[in-house]
Amino acid sequence: MQAPEEFAATVMEAVGGLSATTDHDTIKVKVAADAWVDAIRTARDEIGLPHLSFISAIDWSNDVAIGDPPSEPVEERYEMLCAVGDIEGRLVVFAADLPKESPSIGSLTDVF
Repeated sequence: MQAPEEFAATVMEAVGGLSATTDHDTIKVKVAADAWVDAIRTARDEIGLPHLSFISAIDWSNDVAIGDPPSEPVEERYEMLCAVGDIEGRLVVFAADLPKESPSIGSLTDVF
């Protein structure tokens, strides 16, 4: 099995990702919103990550209604997250940024 950093580079290249990071053996690959569905389908079909773990979103805002405000200003946006993995324990979180004023992203219902 590839080391996490090597696997992150493999995944990023295979899906046409914008960036990849590795933290605690979890890989995060950022993709363009219009590449979201194809990237996750490629991860399932070509990279061998067939198991959907979760889909979520983060509302990045400088005006926080609950909790502590950010320690420094953030780029206001929505960040979509989808985690997929395999039975060997590899996990990749795909992320795509969406603008606050017109958030829209393709559905994964045909993928999972």
